[in-house]
Amino acid sequence: MNTAFYFPQLQSELRREWLLWYSYRFNAISSLIMWGAIFPILLLTLQNVVNATATRQFGLEEQAASLTGFLIWHLCMRVLGMMPEMITEEAQTGTLESVVVATTIDFKHLVLLRVLSRSVRSTIETLLLGVGLMWLLRVPLNLSLTAVSIIVMTLIGTWGAGFILMGLALLYQVVSSVAGLVTNLAFLISGAFVPINGLGWVFTVLKFVFPTTWGIDLLRQEAAGVATDWRAFLGLGVQTLCLLCLGMVVLHWALGQAKERGVLGSY
Repeated sequence: MNTAFYFPQLQSELRREWLLWYSYRFNAISSLIMWGAIFPILLLTLQNVVNATATRQFGLEEQAASLTGFLIWHLCMRVLGMMPEMITEEAQTGTLESVVVATTIDFKHLVLLRVLSRSVRSTIETLLLGVGLMWLLRVPLNLSLTAVSIIVMTLIGTWGAGFILMGLALLYQVVSSVAGLVTNLAFLISGAFVPINGLGWVFTVLKFVFPTTWGIDLLRQEAAGVATDWRAFLGLGVQTLCLLCLGMVVLHWALGQAKERGVLGSY
């Protein structure tokens, strides 16, 4: 990949993402405000339940763990939800075929640039949401270099799952219900709100097959000051590569199938 050629393309996609955000800024800001209101309510409910039923109080450490998982879920699922939507929008406007065939760069590279641009936008939105919640709840979170590495690997692993959904969107146009199901399930089975590392073999299975579960658990350990388990860190890296490669293979196969069936120009 020629960096000198693709850098202007990335700038163009970042500008496109900014224009999209600005055009729908009311919706974007409303979404941040909504989650900024919902999370404290959920956290207060969980705190009351735990304090009423458990011997250990739901303190600052537990609040930080919940906030950490929630923010990573918010970041990754915002990107995941956009990926198949990008294909659906192009199909609805009738421009999907021209984007695939007539662009100056390979379609898969264009997809990667758009996903990267949305990831930048989602990162900024999540940072703003995180700072607001940290101030509101008085919950401190530390962001070390190791934590940033875990976040990046978790996000890239989510791209892999998103590429699979994009492949389905190329073949079936509308997969929003599937993407919505995955996003909502992720809030539970990734331990985004309540840690699930006490579930034994169930947690082991989930952390290997679901893109955000392992990353959220490692990030919580890092935030709590637990010494980094480099074998788990390496395992997360391997999982990220596997998910990304699987997603790219599925997207490549689905693109070939869509061309063969002649469904790129139909909706």
